[in-house]
Amino acid sequence: MFNKEFLKTLTILYVEDDVGVREVFGAMLSKIFKDVILCTDGLEGLEQFKLRHKTHKKINAIISDINMPRMNGLDMLKEIRKLDYDIPVILTTAYKDSELLMKAIEFNASYYALKPISTPILLENIQKFCMMRHNYDLIIQKEKKLSTYIKIIGQVATIAKIDQNNHFIEVNKLFCEMLLYNENEIIGKHIKDITHGDILATVYVSMNEAIQQGENWEGRYKYIDKDGNSIYFKIFAIPEYDDDLEQMNSCVFVGFIATEDEKDKRNTMQKVRQNILEQRKKISDLKSKIRKLENSLKQQEAIQGGLIDVDFLKESLEKYKNQNAKLTIQITRYENDINMLKKKLASTSEIESTRRRDYLERNEALQNSNTQLQEKLINLQNKLAKLEKAKDKKG
Repeated sequence: MFNKEFLKTLTILYVEDDVGVREVFGAMLSKIFKDVILCTDGLEGLEQFKLRHKTHKKINAIISDINMPRMNGLDMLKEIRKLDYDIPVILTTAYKDSELLMKAIEFNASYYALKPISTPILLENIQKFCMMRHNYDLIIQKEKKLSTYIKIIGQVATIAKIDQNNHFIEVNKLFCEMLLYNENEIIGKHIKDITHGDILATVYVSMNEAIQQGENWEGRYKYIDKDGNSIYFKIFAIPEYDDDLEQMNSCVFVGFIATEDEKDKRNTMQKVRQNILEQRKKISDLKSKIRKLENSLKQQEAIQGGLIDVDFLKESLEKYKNQNAKLTIQITRYENDINMLKKKLASTSEIESTRRRDYLERNEALQNSNTQLQEKLINLQNKLAKLEKAKDKKG
């Protein structure tokens, strides 16, 4: 199937010494392609190609007869190959000649067609070879852009390149500075030599599998610097291929330091744990004071016929009420702190999120415990009120 839109983007150089064939076939080609340059022999064809090559007016493919005066098609092709070895060239001839065919192969002819020419087959081959050249040129352009981007990024990010066996073959200055190595110490090392043992069975395996399959990979990667310290990077791994685009021959790692993010996460979790411990201590203290108050009331109730020291109980109860109010305010502050920490923890990993939920559930349990203690305090107040009434009746 022909891609008419693609064919309409192509410029063709058509070289044919037969006037009738050139005009008829040239008119037909003009309806299919963007531009068709007609030449009468190999010498004119070579001159037109050189002119276009010099002025960067691209010719996408060449169709040429072989047997022509002044310069034949093979000699023209030989000279063109000195300027462009890859441009698709289709040679046409009325003769089956093995020597001509061998010469065409030697000069990297794309296709060898016998006259009379089959137009569909000719167009199919032009489209095939031009599409291959077009895709190849696109890849080259993208690789050039990638190289440019890497140079720019290299000023603010670490850049490292490994070969097929995962040995470093190139690193930038920032990569060396972050890991405390010089370039000569890094080149030749296996990437596992500076990878933290914690991720060798997980992250490293996942990354390596993606790269070997020719896929891009991104994620957090944990290195070890020369002093043995852990250092985290946000890594983007981009495989590179050989000129034939068939085999991956290297992989570029673009990295951004992420160690501070990991420290923030650990600090956040430590703060949550500390808050929980502090709340537990406050609640424990509150329980202890309530128990003392209960014991004091039991002693007063056990006094038979004696004078109940209601004033002492009122004073103690007021004291504990004030302390309980302060503790409640403190617990409220801790709750506000935890709400703020919850927002910071929203971006942590799944494991950290599970831990956070556990801490929040524990905090809720502590709050419920505090509520129960407050209810006990109210019951004590009610008991005290009854004692006061009993004292009034005896008075």
